[in-house]
Amino acid sequence: MAEGDHETAARLLGAAAALLAGTGAADAPAGTPTAATLRERLGEAAFTSAYAQGADLPRQRALALLDGR
Repeated sequence: MAEGDHETAARLLGAAAALLAGTGAADAPAGTPTAATLRERLGEAAFTSAYAQGADLPRQRALALLDGR
């Protein structure tokens, strides 16, 4: 992932939230300082869209995105 790729970062946060769901871990990626910065850079609508796209990714696709594929 290229530095400054805010949309991909928002997708990865959404994917992280989905992977954490049901594990008992706090699923608060949307409430982190990173998420706040991404909201500021992308705007609320674009952040929400990218986050939702990430949350809908299958596990293997989310991992591939993290690897930059």
